[in-house]
Parts: sequence; structure tokens; C-alpha cells
Amino acid sequence: QVPQINHFHTSGNVSAPGNLGDGLDVYGFPALACASNGVCVVAGTEAGISSGTSGGVYARLFSAATLQPTGSLFSLGTGSPTDDVGIVYQQDTGFFLAAWLRGGFIDTRIVGTDGSLGVLDLTKSYGPGAGTNAIAYNAGTQTTLLVTKGANSALTVLELGDSGYPLH
Repeated sequence: QVPQINHFHTSGNVSAPGNLGDGLDVYGFPALACASNGVCVVAGTEAGISSGTSGGVYARLFSAATLQPTGSLFSLGTGSPTDDVGIVYQQDTGFFLAAWLRGGFIDTRIVGTDGSLGVLDLTKSYGPGAGTNAIAYNAGTQTTLLVTKGANSALTVLELGDSGYPLH
């Protein structure tokens, strides 16, 4: 199983699929975001084993116009069970921001449109006790919001700074 993308035209035509995986593993919880310059990124978990998602979070850049991958898969964070990957493009910074759930903590990482990576600082992860998460960027306010489910199913909304770390 690999991430597959297609162009869907409003006329009903569908392009040939673009394969963004490496064919070596199973990928899950896919997330997708595109920058204004046509560079897109798909991110998701690597199974690592046949019955889980212990391989970490990986991403790959591709062209929105051609659906062709740019470079190889690259790691956002490895070696621990992960799920619920989300990624947004922050127009005000020109970077992607990825977030994922890792054992009750939410980790974040900045990704450049060239594939460069910001620091993964696990001491600034949100948690413990975080659950299913969702991330969204609001161009009007130039803020990124993260919603997570905590203890007793309480929803928590966090405003993330340009670094991807919680502000409020």
C-alpha cells in the first residue's frame, strides 16, 4: 500500500495515478498540502511491521502539475508508534507544518518546499494525554490551529506559532 494521487477534473476525467511511496512498506494516515508555487507534500506513517505503525512519519514532495515525486521519501520522525498525521502550508512563512500523534504526545515539524527540515524538538511536544488530532491553517489570521482530544474526550484547541509549537 502506497500513497497514490490523481487529478480529478470537474468534467469527470481522472488522470493516471501518481505513486508517491517507495514500494517497501505500508503507509497510513496520509495527509496532503500544497504550496502556492505548486510544490506539494504528502505525509503519513510507515508501518515498519505488519500490524502497526511503528516506523515513524515520512513525507515526500511532488509537483501539483505533473504528480511526479521530487526526490525520495524523507523522515519527519522515526522509531515510535505514530498516527493521525496532518500537514498544512503556512502562507505567511512559506513553509509546511506537519503534526502527528506519538504515544499521547503531538509532535510538530517545519518542512521547507525544498524538503529542508526544521528541528524536531521532542521536549516541546504537546501532551501527555493528547489524542486524535486535526490541524488547519487560516490564511486570514495567519494562524495554525491544532485540535486534539484529551482526557475524558475533552477537545482542546491550541494556537501554534510559526515554529509549530503551542502558543496558547
